[in-house]
Formats: sequence, C-alpha cells, structure tokens
Amino acid sequence: MKTYKEMADSALERIKKHNQKRRKITYFITSIISIFLLTFVFQMLLFNKSDLNDKTLKENYPKIITGYPTNVIHMYLAPKNGQFYCFNDVIEAREYYASQNVKYLLIIHLFSEFNNDYREITKDEIVEEYQRLSNEGYDVYLLTDEFDTVIIGLFTDEELDNFEPNDKYGYAFRFVSQDSQIEINDLNAIIKFDTKFE
Repeated sequence: MKTYKEMADSALERIKKHNQKRRKITYFITSIISIFLLTFVFQMLLFNKSDLNDKTLKENYPKIITGYPTNVIHMYLAPKNGQFYCFNDVIEAREYYASQNVKYLLIIHLFSEFNNDYREITKDEIVEEYQRLSNEGYDVYLLTDEFDTVIIGLFTDEELDNFEPNDKYGYAFRFVSQDSQIEINDLNAIIKFDTKFE
C-alpha cells in the first residue's frame, strides 16, 4: 500500500502532466488563432492598399467632356486649308475646365478648299487623315457606317493648342454630343477608356 506522501506525489504528478498537456493545447490553439489573425490583418492591409491604388489610378484618369451648354448660336465659315478652329461651346468648355484633368471628345470635320470653293472629301481621304493623326500621336478613332465616315478624338487643352493641321485640309472641332447620329454607348464600345463620359 502507498503512503500518503506517495499518493500526494502521484496526484501532483498527474496534475502537473495534465496542466502541461493543457498548456500545449492552449499554445496550439493560440498559435492557430494568431496565424489566422495575422493572415486576416495582412489581407486587409493588402486589400486596402490595392483599393487605394485603384482609387488613385481612377483619380488620375482625365474626365471626358462630351458637351458644354451654351446659349449662343453661331454661324461658322469653313476653315481654309491649313487652318482650324473650335466651335464656341468647345472654347467655353476649355475656359470652364481650364487647369483640370480633362479631355474633350470631339468630332473633326474636314474641309478642302479648291479654286475658291470647297470640294467634298472622300472616305479614302478621311481614312488617310485619320492615319496621319494617329501616327502623330493623337488619340483618334474612325467611325464608319454606310452613309458617313468621321474622325473623333480625345484631346487635351495642350493638344488643341498645338494641333498640327495638314495643309490639304481645314479643320473644325465640335463636341460629339452635337451629333445626334453618334451614340455615347457606341463610343464606349470603340474607346477603351475606364471613365464616365460627362
């Protein structure tokens, strides 16, 4: 038979082993929870950082201006070869949006003066001028249907200020919104630009 001291030592030994086993389980559970928490915190930080980067990128995209309200009605003369002008609402919009990060979605009308008169520009000439403008680095697009072919483009103020015309044509820039045949939804399919038109 065991003495009282042996029984007490045995009980204490069992309690000590039980506590050690419990501590191991507690450490294991605590480690697992810590790993999950650290992973969660890391993912949240990473997600917020990428969300911030996306927001920053979107803020850096220029706003696209497709029209500007004006009460003034103007009659325009066709520009002479080698010259260009903007319609009045484009001029007013440029004044309003000066120093903002914007681009203007404009139709380019081509004119060709010949013997003090203006001749019709062929589709091939429009395509050729589109290619020249594209090669010059302008952000231009060609819209063609069975009736008409037009050049549209996204222009900054600087590009309009420094526009380089071809001596064969005169150019008139006007907003796309003035053309009822061009739908903004159609433009979204053509222009791959991650922003809203205004």
